[in-house]
Amino acid sequence: MRPAAAEVSHPAKQGLVQAFSVYVDTLFVCTATALIILLSGTYNVSSNNGETTDKSNLIKDNGIFVEMSNGDKDYSGTAMYAQAGIDKAFQGGSYHFDPAFSGIGSYFIACALFFFAFTTILAYYYIAETNISYLTRKRSKNFSFFWINVTRIVLIVATIYGAVKTADIAWMMGDLGVGMMAWLNIIAIWILHKPAINALKDYEQQKKQLGSGKMAIYKPDPKKLPQANILVA
Repeated sequence: MRPAAAEVSHPAKQGLVQAFSVYVDTLFVCTATALIILLSGTYNVSSNNGETTDKSNLIKDNGIFVEMSNGDKDYSGTAMYAQAGIDKAFQGGSYHFDPAFSGIGSYFIACALFFFAFTTILAYYYIAETNISYLTRKRSKNFSFFWINVTRIVLIVATIYGAVKTADIAWMMGDLGVGMMAWLNIIAIWILHKPAINALKDYEQQKKQLGSGKMAIYKPDPKKLPQANILVA
């Protein structure tokens, strides 16, 4: 949805950029997360063997115990959660950065979470409003404006509700929404895969014919390529 707003001479160009962004997200963001866990030593969690009997390494919430693997390192205050939603999922968990950057871990995590959450909310709202505008494009402006306002209210309520409730509810809402989005996208990809493949083939063919430095132009073909009235060259 967001990449579709780009102004390009050929839709395949933006499609390739967006496909590459998946690798950037996986290689950099996910790898950085894994490195933080590994370098901070908080990956050493076990529920079956090597449990410590030291009460300082246990936290209790509604009868649920979290046990850390026994070892030389003092894991007090860094217990992993056993259930999403425990208020102290990481007791001092924002200090994962402290082994390398002493004293700034909590501030970094707070800033990172703020920007990640803020940009994610904006992105999902943009997608939601764009979809509503498209679905109600043939109705009156008041009808479309009404549902856009409903979406805004729902988003604000969900944001406040998720912020004050336990993490298990927030994760449940997120999992439900992402699951629905995934199925809808899978269906849409299946429906649109033929014109998308044809557009990619057309782009590659033009690049071969034009050579480097020349711009491929999207030209609709009733047999292969659909009309793209919104596309701006």
